[in-house]
Amino acid sequence: MANVFRSMKEESDKPSCQEGKSTLIIQDGELEWDNNNCTVPESGGLSCSPAPESIYPGFIPKCYRDALKKAYGVEMPPDLVKIAGPIRGSNSLRIWRFDGVSFCETRINDELKFKPDGDNHGTITPQLALDRSQLDKATLKTLDQWVKIDNFIGVAV
Repeated sequence: MANVFRSMKEESDKPSCQEGKSTLIIQDGELEWDNNNCTVPESGGLSCSPAPESIYPGFIPKCYRDALKKAYGVEMPPDLVKIAGPIRGSNSLRIWRFDGVSFCETRINDELKFKPDGDNHGTITPQLALDRSQLDKATLKTLDQWVKIDNFIGVAV
């Protein structure tokens, strides 16, 4: 069974919990909100992938590309993987594995679940209506489950 991966900024060896893109905090535009300022269950959330190389290339850090080039002499060895374009993400990003969660519909905690919506994409999404504070607390409960990956397609980064 495939794992769950996400590209996020790093802060003190953990995913960043600051507001902003590419963090552990779900942004307002990443899901729907009802008239009571609560989340609409399963309407979106944190984008994730089943493998590091299936992350959108704009979110794969350029330092990972550089490590591949150093190891193999080319930016992306065609016999290893097909990535949907050139790796061009900010070097402030790192790729994280969500420990203990597989790429199938999974309850994460009382408030959140992981739900695939295709072969290469899924979301960590609220499974019930939550206000902003409840959503942030539910997401932050997962902080210690995220493990930074130290290699990309077999290459140390």
